[in-house]
Formats: sequence, C-alpha cells, structure tokens
Amino acid sequence: MKKYILVIDVGTTVVRSIIFDKQLRIAANAYEKIDLIHPEPNHTEQSPLDIYEKTVAVIKRSAAESGIEANEIECIGLSTQRATWVPWRRDNGAPLMNMVVWMDRRAIDIQREYKNDPEFAQRFPVNHHVIQPQNVICTLTHVLRRHPRLRALMEKGEIMFGTVDTWIIYKLTGGRVFASNASNASTTRLLKQDLVQWDQDLFRYAGFSPDMFCSIKNEADDYGLLDRDILGREIPITGMVADQQGALFGQACVEPYSLKSTNGTGSFVTCNVGGVYPGMRAPLSLVAWKLPGQLRYMLEGFLITSGAALEWLKNELGMISSFKEVDEITARTPSSEGVFFSPALSGFRTPLNDPTARAAFLGISVSTTRAQCVRAVMESIAFANCHIIEDMRAQLNIPSLKVIRLSGGAARNDLLGQMIANIAGIKVEKPLSLEASAVSAALFAGIRTGSYSLGNAHRDMVIEKIYEPDDKQEQHQRDFAAWKQAINRTLDWTF
Repeated sequence: MKKYILVIDVGTTVVRSIIFDKQLRIAANAYEKIDLIHPEPNHTEQSPLDIYEKTVAVIKRSAAESGIEANEIECIGLSTQRATWVPWRRDNGAPLMNMVVWMDRRAIDIQREYKNDPEFAQRFPVNHHVIQPQNVICTLTHVLRRHPRLRALMEKGEIMFGTVDTWIIYKLTGGRVFASNASNASTTRLLKQDLVQWDQDLFRYAGFSPDMFCSIKNEADDYGLLDRDILGREIPITGMVADQQGALFGQACVEPYSLKSTNGTGSFVTCNVGGVYPGMRAPLSLVAWKLPGQLRYMLEGFLITSGAALEWLKNELGMISSFKEVDEITARTPSSEGVFFSPALSGFRTPLNDPTARAAFLGISVSTTRAQCVRAVMESIAFANCHIIEDMRAQLNIPSLKVIRLSGGAARNDLLGQMIANIAGIKVEKPLSLEASAVSAALFAGIRTGSYSLGNAHRDMVIEKIYEPDDKQEQHQRDFAAWKQAINRTLDWTF
C-alpha cells in the first residue's frame, strides 16, 4: 500500500513541497522563496520559469531528504495563490511575459473605465459591484492594450492563458494537461459563478479570445501524470485547489456559516454559504469547491496587507527584528494606549473598497512607545478581520456564525484569536496544523484516489487552542469602534 501524498503549495512568497502520510502528518517539507518583482510603480510580477524551476527543486528535495521513494507516493495535490496569471505560446510553452500577481495595481485606469461604463454595469452587475484594479479583467485588458504583439498572437489563436495552477500543471505534465479547477477559475471573476463556466459574454465585451482559456475541472479530479523526469516515475496528480478555498475545506468549514480566517501576507476571511450562489445578495461570493454531487460557495473578504504589514515593520521601519519579537512585545504590552494603525499599505478591499486609502498611525503622542506602535499593527489585523466579519453578517443577514477557525503565520500570536473572539462574540478555534491549504490539497487528491471520503476527510484534525470571549470583551469592542472611526481618516487619499 502506498503511504504518502505529495502536496505542492505555491504561495505568493514561498513554494513548498510537503509530503503527508495518510494521517496528514508531515513527513517531509522543503521550500524556496519566490521573488516579487516591481518593474514600475503599482506593478507586481513574478517569473513563471523561476516558480516552475523552484517547484521542481522542492519536489526533488522533499523526497531526497526524507528518503521517501517515488513508488511510495500515491498521488499529488496542488494548492496555489489565486488570480496571478501569465500567457504562454501554444507551440512551445514559452511564457510571453512575467506573471501579473494578484496584488498588482497597474490597471487603475481600466478599473475606472469599466466602473463608469453603463453597459458594463447593466450586463455584469455583480462584477461591476466588486471590480478592483487587481481583477483579471482589468489587468489583462491593460496588458493587451499596451502590447499589440500579444494581442495579435491572441487573435491568431497562438496563446494559452492561465493562472498559477494552470501554468504549473501544464509544466509538470510536460504540456499534456491544460486545465484549472473551479475554485481558481472562480477567483478570476471571469466565470459565470452559478454555472461554473467561463463567461463568454464577458470575454466578448473585453475582447478576450475564448480559445486561450483552459478546461475547468473539479477539485478532486484527473490532472494527468507528473512527468517521469522529475522523480523517476509518473505519479497521478489528482487534486488541485485555490489556497483560500482550500483553507476553508482544510479547516473543516464544511457546514453553512462556518468561517475561517487565514492570516498570511494578507488576511482572507471566508464563510461557507452552502450550495446556492447568492448573487447580488453577496457579490463577493465565489465557488468554494466542486466535487461530484457537491458544489459549495463562499463569501470572501480580505485585507491585502496583514502579515505584509509586519514585514514592513521589520524590513522598512526596523521596529522589530523578527516575527517572534511581535509575540513578545504584544504579550508584555497590555494596551496600545489609544494608538491605532490603518493597515492600508496597498489600499483597502472589503468592506471599504478604496484602493486609494493609505496606511497611517493615528493617535500618537509624545509618550507613545515603539511597543505600542507594534501592538497597534497587530491589533489592526484583528480589527480588519472583525470588520470583514461584521460586513458578511450584514450581507447575508446571519444572526450568528457557527465557528471561526484561524490559520496562517499571524495566527500564532494569541492576541489575534482572543481579540476576534471578543469583538465577534463567538468561539474561535486554532487547529494544531496551520497548513490548511496544503492539507486540503492532500484531502482532495486522496478523495479522488479513494483514500478519503467527504465523510471522513477531517477525522484527524486536532484543535490546539480555543479562544472564548473574556473579561476584556467590552474594551476590545470599544477599541474596535474607535479603530473604524480612525481608519475613515485614511480613505480617499488623493490630492
């Protein structure tokens, strides 16, 4: 019997290869950092070849360093960052440009054009309500308008277009598989969400050639075979999922109105809303996952810079020397003493939807300390989570949520979980494994092969810590109200 499932986890800043045993314990783990490239203001890119080469490198290293043989690996799952895309040549698979990363803001002009177009508003009301410069329709339109050669290749049918998952699968299978999954395709917002099909009307409106887009598969499906040259034998690739949707499934948020919050580079809050697409009632809804006999949607909100704000504190301001120091400072600093941080280093998404907003410390006085500023940044991540949760409850008219589960690096700081519990007034759970996206990729891959079923997929999940509202609840709720007033002063930062 084969003992292991290999998972490739391609994030925004790191690519990892994790080998799980069938009880979802980590048997091997290798990683490489991925560089972000900023060739111009508002441009955020990555090298597609660098990502692929590092993917192959970590796959090989995780197997070699653990001594796990390729013939012991049953299948492969893939979890990826979302809405980062690249076009490549159909004839030889060569990428035609760097990847445009999900946080790229080069298309502000296109976003304004579409937002102000009555035809767009009438024909695509959901997209009109949520459109942002980072949306694929905006960034792809921007690139095609500025690169006539690329448009000419598209019109000749010589281009293949894909998000990170599609590119990696294409390369890992030696160009034999050109596919995405429902969750990643949904996040491009080029999908008819209720039908889980590419929106051909949107393609025509934007001038995109439909033939450059791939097929859409289930999260547990046949994605071909890993090329023999990588590990010496072909291994079935049977699971693929977008990272945030994967985190929802990986943390067992499988019932309607269960919610997870992933706090990595950004904070992504997602709520399972069941099997019916909410449409305009909740325009930020996406496909969570699609399996034979089961389709689930989720409502999403996110803060672009949460862990990235801590990186900024360390690398640019020098306020901390390590992320561990944040934990130490927040533990010994009981209050920020009225100092608030607006975490809009790259603008605000939901619920404020203001790309022009900017970050700021507010409430600073001559007695303000470095420790209070550091705590204020950590508190802002909790406040932003609760702001999104409050907005979700309003959109869906949810009287109460079933559970909130945390993941991501910032979740290691106990202040985050306790503040969310106090402000939201609900139990918050932190699973022992914070690798929710990678776990979900393993589960989906194993569901396809029969190692798991929907009924037993989460039997081995262990909760490490539970946060309940405590005696600081009223104070945290007052601070939350004050923070919301403070960040309003950082909106519409244009002159």
